[in-house]
Amino acid sequence: MNVGAIRDEEPAETIFDRGLVPVGKKTEDMYYQTATYDHWLWIGSYPFLKVNLLGERFANESVPYQFIVNAAAKEPGYLYAMIWDDDYAETLEKVHMLGCARYGFPGYMKNKEAFIADTEQHIKDGLVVKADSLEELAKKLNLPADKLKEAVANNNQAVIDHQDKEFGKEAYRITPIKKKPYYGCILGGRILCTFDGLRINTKMEVLTLSILLCK
Repeated sequence: MNVGAIRDEEPAETIFDRGLVPVGKKTEDMYYQTATYDHWLWIGSYPFLKVNLLGERFANESVPYQFIVNAAAKEPGYLYAMIWDDDYAETLEKVHMLGCARYGFPGYMKNKEAFIADTEQHIKDGLVVKADSLEELAKKLNLPADKLKEAVANNNQAVIDHQDKEFGKEAYRITPIKKKPYYGCILGGRILCTFDGLRINTKMEVLTLSILLCK
């Protein structure tokens, strides 16, 4: 841009849904840059139960990366919690994820042991919590226990009904939350990449303002 290039009129970015946030931390206090996948929870992209900071389910979890973060941007605090149980490793392959979230992604999540190891590391870091009851889990996540229990009960009923009556998630992607210990974490958006930048032509040549004015 310093030598005359112009920026795209509508720059856009992809927001990843795997950014772990310490419990109690506010969004405005969480901006930092990393060169690697520090504090990225790989299963954060999976369609497990997600609730806002009031303990209420707020969206269909079976969506592309950025959609759930966009939905959370309209919720209190702009963050959300994900809840799952001890059977999670057995359900990973069944929900059929795509892209780098998929089960068997080379070099990262090649099998369920890799997913478990990734999750356990975040437990050691204190960014994922586990508990033997939903009440205890809610306390550790600073969520209202009654609302979290209601959301979990609705989730488990949807498994039985084979239907998500709240947001229409596919039945095969609704996973029960019944086996102790229960797990939870707070998630927020992480910038993955930008789609737009400099204006270019069909030959990938950067355009300048003078070229556009000549047209």
